[in-house]
Amino acid sequence: GAVMGTMLTLLVLFAGAIAFGSVLNTALVSLSERQREIGTLRVIGYSPHEIAQLFSRESFLLNALGIIIGIAGGIGLTHLNAALYDTEMYRFPVIIGPSVLIISASLMVIFVGCTQLVDYGLIVRLPWLEVLKVKE
Repeated sequence: GAVMGTMLTLLVLFAGAIAFGSVLNTALVSLSERQREIGTLRVIGYSPHEIAQLFSRESFLLNALGIIIGIAGGIGLTHLNAALYDTEMYRFPVIIGPSVLIISASLMVIFVGCTQLVDYGLIVRLPWLEVLKVKE
């Protein structure tokens, strides 16, 4: 039981690192593609906090949709995996409690929040006048 708990903890940590990395990568790509838009918003009078709120809302909305689809897909794949290993010798019952789903969704929201802190720091440090001076 202790070994299984340790392995489960390691799997959750690795999954969390991958989730954090993928959400951060998406946010960084979005920031780099929209630097002119950020510069324009700064010139109009938006504060870095307001711009970060725009990006945060977009990110949380997309990730909320991803969480819903991911939970549904995870439950489906778990049932499929249990059905594939259902033999005369072994049976794996699928028991997924609501607390597990709530914890996994909460952890993903925390990861998204952490990436938004990184984004906020980048938005504050963005040289918005330099971005607007660049000719394409």
